[in-house]
Amino acid sequence: TRDPTYTFCPAWHQKPLLHLFTKHFCQHPVFPQRDGTTQLAEVIQWQAVHDMYSFCFQRGLREVWAYMWNSWYCPTMWKLWVRS
Repeated sequence: TRDPTYTFCPAWHQKPLLHLFTKHFCQHPVFPQRDGTTQLAEVIQWQAVHDMYSFCFQRGLREVWAYMWNSWYCPTMWKLWVRS
């Protein structure tokens, strides 16, 4: 954009966004939840996508969601991400 006031992700959203992303990065079917239960990989993926989409939608961060989906949360990238 040519708007000099444009900010991809305003500063006040960056820390909560990073916190949510880190939460998703640390989830794994082998790791128990706080209540001691485990989740299926498909459930983890669905919940992570839903969480990130909701976070971005509620804050009007369309471009951030597009980046997160294309770079991390789409099925193709998710497979690479969860293998690391």
